[in-house]
Amino acid sequence: MSEWKTYRLGDICTFVAGFAFKSKDFGNYPDKVIKIADIQPPIVDMSSLTGIDISQYSSQKLEKYKTEKGDYVLAMTGATIGKLGRIVSEKKAYINQRVLLFKPIDKYIDKNYLYYYLCQNTFFSHIRNHIDSETAQPNISANSIGEFTLTLPSLDEQRRIVGILGSLDDKIELNRRINANLEAQAQALFKSWFVDFEPFRNDPFVDSELGKIPQGWKVGDIYTYIDVIYGAPYKSALFNTDKKGYPLIRIRDLKTYSPQFYTEEILPNTEYVDFGEIVAGMDAEFIPYIWKGEKGLLNQRVCKFIPKYDYVSKYYILSLIRPELEFVQSYKVGTTVSHLGKSDIDKFKVITPPAEIIKRFSNIVDSFHQQIIQLAKENLNLSTLRDTLLPKLMTGEINID
Repeated sequence: MSEWKTYRLGDICTFVAGFAFKSKDFGNYPDKVIKIADIQPPIVDMSSLTGIDISQYSSQKLEKYKTEKGDYVLAMTGATIGKLGRIVSEKKAYINQRVLLFKPIDKYIDKNYLYYYLCQNTFFSHIRNHIDSETAQPNISANSIGEFTLTLPSLDEQRRIVGILGSLDDKIELNRRINANLEAQAQALFKSWFVDFEPFRNDPFVDSELGKIPQGWKVGDIYTYIDVIYGAPYKSALFNTDKKGYPLIRIRDLKTYSPQFYTEEILPNTEYVDFGEIVAGMDAEFIPYIWKGEKGLLNQRVCKFIPKYDYVSKYYILSLIRPELEFVQSYKVGTTVSHLGKSDIDKFKVITPPAEIIKRFSNIVDSFHQQIIQLAKENLNLSTLRDTLLPKLMTGEINID
C-alpha cells in the first residue's frame, strides 16, 4: 500500500455542470442532448436521446458540454439523484442542466479503473450524505461530488486490476449477446408460425375478427393457455438494504434484474418470481421481461404471466403478450402516467392455435429458453464474483499478484 495515494475526485477529473437548454429548442434534430432520464446505469443509451436545435446557441460556448467516449455523467437532482452512467459510444451529445459531466485525467487514473471504483457503495454513500434536502427536490452540487476521496495504486496496477474485472465483464457481455440472439431467433419463429402461418399455408383458412386464420384455430382472450398473477402491496417502512428476507421486485428493477430493496414481510397474497418467469410493469411502460435475477417477491403494479400447462413455453407467452402490451401502451400515451389494469388485459384478443401446435412450437423454443436461463444464471454468478472482488482489489486487500 506504500505506493497508493489519496486524491479528491475533483482533482483527478474535470467537472462540467450541464447547460440549460430551452425546451422550445428540443425536437427531431441530429444533435442530441443527454437528460437525467437518459442515464441508465451503468451506461447512457445514446440511441434514444432528444434532439436539440443548436443553431440557437453559440457552438463555441457549447463545446465544453459535449461528451466523448469514456466520459461519465451523473444525475444531480430528483428521485434518481446520484445515478451514474458511462459514455461507451463514439457518438457525441450535449449534457442538459442538472447533469454533471466529468472526464478522468489520464496521468492520475485509468478511465476504466474509475468506472469500477465509482460502482462501489462508498461513492453512492457519499452522494447520499451530501444531498441538499432543503430544496423543492433533492440536489447535490458538483463541489460536493468533487470532495469524494479515492486511494489509488499506480497506473500500471490500476490497469492490471481492470484486466481482471474487465475479463469478467467481457464474459458477461458475450453471454448477453448470445442471449439476445437466441431471443431474436425465438421471436422470428413465433412470427413465422403464429403471425405469417408459414408452416400451415397448405391448410384451409377461415375468416375471423383478426383476419384469416388456419381452420381449427380460434380468436379469444389470453386465458386459454395463460394465467396472470398480480403483485401485492408491501409496506415501504419495512424495506431494507441489508438483504434481509426476499428481494422486492418493483417496476424499476425489471430492466436491471437487480432489486434494490428487501423485505421480511410475507402477505397472505404473496407471490414469488422465479428465474425465467415472464413479468411486466403496470405503470408508465408495459414491457414484458424474462426475469433473470434472484428469486423475489412480486410487488404491486407488477404482474407475471405463467403457463396453465407444462407444455406451454414461456417464450410463447412472451411473444404472445408483447404486441398486446405495446398496443395498450400506444393508446394510453396521452395520459400523464399510463396504467395497465386487469380490465385492459381481459380485453386482449389473440389467435389461439390447438394445443398440439403449442406443444410442437414449445418443443423447439424450450431449448432456446433453457440456454438463455443457463447463461443468465452464469452472468448472475459472474456479477457476484466481480462485485465481491471489486472492493478487495480497490483497497489492496487482495494483492493483484
